[in-house]
Amino acid sequence: RGDVELKGKGLCRADYIPPNTDVMPGDTVETSGIGGIYPKGIIIGKVVSVISNEGQYDSYAVIEPVVDFKRLEEVIVLKKNQ
Repeated sequence: RGDVELKGKGLCRADYIPPNTDVMPGDTVETSGIGGIYPKGIIIGKVVSVISNEGQYDSYAVIEPVVDFKRLEEVIVLKKNQ
């Protein structure tokens, strides 16, 4: 569980990964649905690398998104049924 943020060179970063979490390069990252903003199961991308923050509790993952944001032309807005 964590937040994913778009960074430079078209890659994303997932921060605050607790120690001993089983995250490895090649793993698929998808939405959890927990926050209620995005539905569960939307694929975000694949883990490229996992970096330990030296001297700190957590790690972060570099993620290659499934979409090239520079070439994105159209999006669909999903609304929750009320």
